[in-house]
Amino acid sequence: MTVYNEAGAVLAQGAGRIAEDGRTVAFTSVDDSGALLRYYFGWGGRRVTVAFGSARLTGWLRTRWDGTTRTWFLEVREAF
Repeated sequence: MTVYNEAGAVLAQGAGRIAEDGRTVAFTSVDDSGALLRYYFGWGGRRVTVAFGSARLTGWLRTRWDGTTRTWFLEVREAF
């Protein structure tokens, strides 16, 4: 998967999976967590697009700290 900012620039690449709720994409791996950190905390950016091949989903970048690991995910308003 590829993560793009609102301007269409690539933020990171990695892998993800769609949660059972149909409204969340959990990032299972990310090649540049630093870019996501800068976008999220440094620039205050939240809106991103995630591309899985030709499929694109746009929503809100979210993060949380799980003990020793930062978890990233995309939250969409509409189920897909």
